[in-house]
Amino acid sequence: HREHCLCFTCVLFKPNSPDNCHIAQATFENCVKFDTVTPMWECPEFQEGIPDIAVVSKT
Repeated sequence: HREHCLCFTCVLFKPNSPDNCHIAQATFENCVKFDTVTPMWECPEFQEGIPDIAVVSKT
């Protein structure tokens, strides 16, 4: 669902890391808790750039 997730173009996005964006992490935890998928189209903390997401899988 990367095409619907602003996080994948934000430098603060560091999945599987303790330094991950707190908004992205809370959204992820909510999705896991309720078995949902949440698009991220706007974010007050967004910083455009290429995140270091080498640790995230493409599933």
